[in-house]
Amino acid sequence: MQTVGDTLKFIRKSKNLTQQEACTDALSRSNYQKIENNKITPSMDRFIQLLLNFNMTLEEFEFVKRDFTPSPKENILYLYSKIITSSETDILLDVISKCDDYLANHTDTFISDIKASLEGILLVESEHNFELAREKVTYIWERLSKADELFWNDILILRNIFFIFENETAQHIVNRLIKQLKKYRYLHPTLPIEISLHVNRATYLILDEKYELALHYIEQSIKIAKHNHYYLQFCMAIAKKGIVLYKLGQEQDGKRFMQRALRVAKFLEEERILNGIKNEIAYFLPDDNLALNECIKIDL
Repeated sequence: MQTVGDTLKFIRKSKNLTQQEACTDALSRSNYQKIENNKITPSMDRFIQLLLNFNMTLEEFEFVKRDFTPSPKENILYLYSKIITSSETDILLDVISKCDDYLANHTDTFISDIKASLEGILLVESEHNFELAREKVTYIWERLSKADELFWNDILILRNIFFIFENETAQHIVNRLIKQLKKYRYLHPTLPIEISLHVNRATYLILDEKYELALHYIEQSIKIAKHNHYYLQFCMAIAKKGIVLYKLGQEQDGKRFMQRALRVAKFLEEERILNGIKNEIAYFLPDDNLALNECIKIDL
């Protein structure tokens, strides 16, 4: 791993900047030269100003400093953020294993929360054991519910576990997350999370047989996904819409939306999403094998 001075020098030369151009408004050229030569360490405010001069974030600087290699923690966060459905059990198990390896040598609340959240998700997905899953993750919400603000890592955790809680608590968490996401829209890609929150909220309502309200949130998801070209999220939302329409007695329209979702997943060659949709249809329509067969045995 390079030093701070070595990394600053590498970035400056890559950008074809002189030392004077690099240190403008931050510190004198002579002091900047000492930093590049590893003779002094800049104060945090001076360092931040140097990064601004380079049009670079602290996160990117650390990444470059490690020769463009993610740290073990960053790798875990990357994999965690890419999880789309709870049915991706192989991915969940892989990330849990990486958390175990990391926690063996580090004390890290966030990584511990990630591990607990994934274990809770697995208990719901594999055993449909919500009670045991809640035991795994309740401590996370007990801590975060007392916080005045939810920050980005808090959002990432809660968006993956809110569905484990009882309906009232889950709806409260979703409302708070959607409100907080608006504050981060210019810093992180928040819309895919908002879509998934609406779709998952609809799942609760389907289970409570509140189909009209579930359809309302699903339509919000479809609108956001279509407008922003989030095709996987669109695919999952229209599948859920088909299920709701079928529950409302609109069997033909329901089948049409479910079939459309399956075709989109197949066209995108997203086998995990395809299988996830099939599992959802089987779960929500367990007593209607004919409907299930008509939906999943179409010419994809």
